[in-house]
Amino acid sequence: MSDALISAEEVVASARALEQGVRWDDASSVRDIEAMYTRALGMLQECSITEVGVSDFLRTTHANRALVRLRLGENRGAEEDGRAAKALEALASAAPASRAEAACARQRGDEAYAARDWARANDEYTAALELVPDQPDLLAQRGMVRLMLGDTEGAAKDDAAANQAMDEQRPEQIAAVTSRARQEREAGSLFFKQGHVPQALQSYSRALALVPNDDAVLANRSLCNLKLGDADAALEDALAAIKVAPNNAKAHYRRAKACQSLGKLDDALTAMEEVCRLLPNAKDMRADRDALAKQLNVP
Repeated sequence: MSDALISAEEVVASARALEQGVRWDDASSVRDIEAMYTRALGMLQECSITEVGVSDFLRTTHANRALVRLRLGENRGAEEDGRAAKALEALASAAPASRAEAACARQRGDEAYAARDWARANDEYTAALELVPDQPDLLAQRGMVRLMLGDTEGAAKDDAAANQAMDEQRPEQIAAVTSRARQEREAGSLFFKQGHVPQALQSYSRALALVPNDDAVLANRSLCNLKLGDADAALEDALAAIKVAPNNAKAHYRRAKACQSLGKLDDALTAMEEVCRLLPNAKDMRADRDALAKQLNVP
């Protein structure tokens, strides 16, 4: 075991010890724990992923930091850590050389995804899948990217391949993932009804980390983001839900409200027109549409 790995493990051990007694509403203390996990991950930047113990350490540390970031409300960072942990788990069964190359491609793909460079993300995820094929989470992630690129046929193929790959896994593993996602979704709905919007957002984010293409959860998280004043994130979630389910009226409505908050009234009206098409008998939706049209001086 390398000196870098030993030192990183000592940092993580300290972070885990702090977690045992931390007050999770003390943002400063939680931020210190996140910094320790980040420091530990940075200490292994020069290490080879094929070195004994490194892959497992990176996987568990990314997973631990994801939970801490959720506590801090940093949902995108948590999702990035979740994807990294899943990728490392998938690589564990591949050949050593392929593991290293695929991990690099996956990381570049995640960076491109975060930057919304969909074309580059697609290329990198494809390169990773050529090395470690039939990975459900990676196929699902590329499917989302292809939806963003307008490649609905390619996205459908990835979705089908991801489902097939999951079907080939042990049934209890699939059941555990879907059950946990459902529990997180239900917890999010309960938190929201109780007025605890930040906690609802965190629960929905955890559900999406497990089942990324759930349009209902995306629409619900969009509303949470809107309530918390993050209209950009609300719009992103609404558009992602629409990509998955074009006839999801709630997602179109979330898009309309997010666009209104961003001052994109033309886009908001377009979204409300779609809501009215999908829900022709909803008088309140028609009233919202007419109010927007009046603001824009259109019929």
